[in-house]
Amino acid sequence: MSITTTLRMQFKNLLGNNAYISLVDPVEDIALREQDIEDMMDHIIDKHIFTTAGGDLSAKVGAELITRTVEELFSVENEL
Repeated sequence: MSITTTLRMQFKNLLGNNAYISLVDPVEDIALREQDIEDMMDHIIDKHIFTTAGGDLSAKVGAELITRTVEELFSVENEL
């Protein structure tokens, strides 16, 4: 079984479209501090670190922590 945690940050770009930045397996202490995440998102917007087809990121919308659990039931490759 494998467990993956992803921090997904949602922004709006200059055209008003949604844009997402995801960090896989963030450090737990940082990922759980709301203010740190908001500060990081503000920094990304202020410094124009990322751009999209719809222009630079212009506003933060939100952030979420996604936990995904995968349990392999069988694999033909493992049976050979």
